[in-house]
Amino acid sequence: MATSPSDKDNVKIADWMDCLQSSANPPSQPCPSRTEMLRELRASRNNAGGGGNNIMENSDEMEEGDETTEGDEIEKLTSALPDAAAPIGLLANLSLDKDKGKGGARQSTEQLAQTRNLKMTTMMCPPDILLHGLVTAADVEKLFEIYWSRINSFISLLDRKIHTPTAIFQKCPFLFTIICAVSSWYYDKSEIYPVAMHFAKHAAANTLIDGWKFVELCQAYIFMSIYTVPARRWEEDRSWLYTGLAIRIATDLNLHQAFEIRPTTERQERELLNWIRVWIMCFNLARSTATQFGKPSTIKEDHIIRNAVNCVDNLQYDIHLCGYTTLLRIVAQFRDDVFSDPDSPTGLNRFIDFLTVTLEHDNRLTLYFEEWAKHFNEESDHR
Repeated sequence: MATSPSDKDNVKIADWMDCLQSSANPPSQPCPSRTEMLRELRASRNNAGGGGNNIMENSDEMEEGDETTEGDEIEKLTSALPDAAAPIGLLANLSLDKDKGKGGARQSTEQLAQTRNLKMTTMMCPPDILLHGLVTAADVEKLFEIYWSRINSFISLLDRKIHTPTAIFQKCPFLFTIICAVSSWYYDKSEIYPVAMHFAKHAAANTLIDGWKFVELCQAYIFMSIYTVPARRWEEDRSWLYTGLAIRIATDLNLHQAFEIRPTTERQERELLNWIRVWIMCFNLARSTATQFGKPSTIKEDHIIRNAVNCVDNLQYDIHLCGYTTLLRIVAQFRDDVFSDPDSPTGLNRFIDFLTVTLEHDNRLTLYFEEWAKHFNEESDHR
């Protein structure tokens, strides 16, 4: 496993890599059983009493490779095909319609099975953080509890009912790794943090060139952008790059498009809210980073962003996310008004009345504070 320039001088990481190389299994030996590790995770969860009241616990008890009809319906909602209104999307949909006209229903079923098999094949080996013994199944359970109690309340990115350790382990080893790595900072074994983050960076690089695009991958890159290890040199910083990757994946998955379907089950509803939440988070990251670093924003306001409060039904848990989105829209509007001269190299408009523009947006901020103070007092979960 290669070491990045920012990690090569870290003594803990160097020592750990030496241990890995000296104890590496021969290439002929098979990868440790992924199913066995899943059993350990589930056993640790049951021993900790984590599944007693979880209404979604049955999603964790699926054996490896099992698929449910509900899961199939959920996957159909996030097609990575371009929009049918776009030229490439039109051609893709016409091609699919043509295949169906030639008895493609059977072929599409076979292709779906092949897709699932290939998807599972790309994830047969467990995450390196478990594979090399950096954490155990018992550690994972504790690290996820740390995440829910100390981290998720600040970024509101995951749903505890659907993002269980076993579910994330099966779907996205990269996301599994970064959650454990970030949580290890607050763990009583905090010495594993630098090595865990090294594994997370390695997973970020490998996942970029291999595997499939799905929502959990986008969430993993969002975590990397927020909790990336501070770099010694500005040229080594990757936070803005990880943000761009998350946005690109979310756009490829069409998360920016409003969903017209109505969920029929709780799991489908939670999945839809999960996708909306991810897109709002991508917008917030893009706008806040662009504002702080003076870079152009990569996401324009769309229907989901303009109606964030209405899109996120469970407002008491996502209220700070929606409030931050509204604040960023005000800040962006102020910047657009100030940099509104198309003939200026920087865009700065020197002909506007800066006092009037500033007072106008100050009034908007005052109204914003009053409105969202009321939201927080009446609709937030204060526990």
